[in-house]
Amino acid sequence: MPCRRHLLQLQQHEQTFNDLATRIAVVTFETTPFVRAYAEDMRIAWPILIDRERTLYQAYGMHHARLWDLWGPSTWWAYAKELARGKLPGRPHADTAQLGGDVLIDPSGLVRFHYVGVGPADRPSITTILTARRGR
Repeated sequence: MPCRRHLLQLQQHEQTFNDLATRIAVVTFETTPFVRAYAEDMRIAWPILIDRERTLYQAYGMHHARLWDLWGPSTWWAYAKELARGKLPGRPHADTAQLGGDVLIDPSGLVRFHYVGVGPADRPSITTILTARRGR
């Protein structure tokens, strides 16, 4: 669910990213059938890259969360906020310990921003991403 919330935030700011000539791609280790259903449900128009072997995850230091980070207060708080919005968490079906993050890569291939979450609820704010994109 926190990943879903982050994607929704990115979608809400899609025009701003477009104005900054920034293309968004989603990377996941999920199966193709799940990705198709998820993309349809979330109305994701961006490219979705399936990395079943988690090569990109490893390359960017996105390993597995520690137990405390996985089920610590920040995770419970994130789920409580989702429940308050009327969103019930679904049953986990994948590796819930896999860390995620955000990476900004410029057209020349240089990494301009690299954020690795410490748990499922840890994502950079849109303001942080946009500030990094603007080079401030």
